[in-house]
Amino acid sequence: MDIVVAENKTVEECRSVPVWMQIPVIFIQLFGIPTNLLVFQAISHMRLGSRLTTKLLRSQCLFDGLTCLCTLFKMSQPSRWYTSSHLANHILCHIWFTYTLFWLFVLLSLGNLMCTAFDRLNAVVFNVSYQKRQKLHGVMYYTVITGYAVTLVAVSPLLLRYDQVRGICVPYHPGSIPSLDLFIRVDSMCWPWLTYFVPCCVMVTLYGKLISLLRKPGVLGHLNRVEKNPSLINVESKGKRQRQVAQSLTTATLIMQTLFLVTHSFDRIYYFLGINGWIEYQVGSIPHLLGLSAITLNSCINPTALIMTMRPLQIWLIRLVNQLKRAVVSNRRQAGVQTINIPLKIYRQPVNICTLEGGTHPAPVSSQSICGRLD
Repeated sequence: MDIVVAENKTVEECRSVPVWMQIPVIFIQLFGIPTNLLVFQAISHMRLGSRLTTKLLRSQCLFDGLTCLCTLFKMSQPSRWYTSSHLANHILCHIWFTYTLFWLFVLLSLGNLMCTAFDRLNAVVFNVSYQKRQKLHGVMYYTVITGYAVTLVAVSPLLLRYDQVRGICVPYHPGSIPSLDLFIRVDSMCWPWLTYFVPCCVMVTLYGKLISLLRKPGVLGHLNRVEKNPSLINVESKGKRQRQVAQSLTTATLIMQTLFLVTHSFDRIYYFLGINGWIEYQVGSIPHLLGLSAITLNSCINPTALIMTMRPLQIWLIRLVNQLKRAVVSNRRQAGVQTINIPLKIYRQPVNICTLEGGTHPAPVSSQSICGRLD
């Protein structure tokens, strides 16, 4: 929720983005979209920890990639634009121009981060029952993620409405519907707490507990039972590898959580100060746009945290780069062979046998002006 409705203020839309801000943000999204897509593809071909953890990491890349894509479209066309269809304009007003779609992806990503923290702690503390209840935990996690995002973003579509007479989107004016005014006011007060302060406390507590447990040597020894693979003969090496994966996963998710704390702080603090009347909060202002840009930066950097900490991801990327190099070299060789064969075909043209006084000798076809082709 990035639009404040106060008693004596109206809702204004960001009509223009400064060029000095627009260009860097676009380049950042152009980096974040393929990076999230690449890591998503890599995780789809491997298993990082348990199956549920792998699904959560893959979902994180999906939500972050959609956030980057939405931001790219927003920055490429920041002003309002309309179609010839009133139905399409209604949808644009409620879903796109109110930043509803953008915040939906951001909140899905945030909910996924919190569930990943719960998943990591469950894998360590309840390692015996964790494997048996992964499906149940998965259903619970994705239900919480969806419900969390949809509930918090539910008020956003109500802040704009489409005026068919004028053919434009107009802001909701406080006082039109008293119950809606109360709902918006409560949502404005709860927004910074439920989207930043509470998630921060939850993730800091969970990761603090997780780090303290992982420092105990007896805890790490149980992790191999969570994801035990009977096909591997050397169980001891399997357990060692699983401990390394657990530590890498904890490091990666901890980095992602730290990035969230840093990049989301400016927008939430600015919003919190604005709704309490301590500063003037204005949609489309430079501070507001800087806060949104920092949020999208988090979505772009998250996959790099996985790449830097997860050895299986690094190996997969190295193999991919080597395959691309071999493909490029192979294509160049094939192109070189075709280039070499072109002049050879010219010299293999049919020849004429010319009979002169000195005897019979072969001559090129082009010498027909001297001697004719034999029948």
